Amino acid sequence: MDSISITLKVYYEEPFWVGVFERIENQQLSVYKITFGLEPQDQDIYQMILKHYQSFAFSPSIDYAVKSCKVNPKKDKE
Repeated sequence: MDSISITLKVYYEEPFWVGVFERIENQQLSVYKITFGLEPQDQDIYQMILKHYQSFAFSPSIDYAVKSCKVNPKKDKE
């Protein structure tokens, strides 16, 4: 089964705020970096993703081994 995972990390890199999108698709990792001016608010990021995600120029993909998380049986009592 094909799966796609996308994460966004936003951090401050003097003098700008920067966002890095990481996309994992079919065990291939590609990234896209965007520079914000001021600190972005959640709604600003959401609107930017909705309007511009299709135009993001992700980097060429590299192989990525997806690690599975071990489940702690003591904490899995719901």
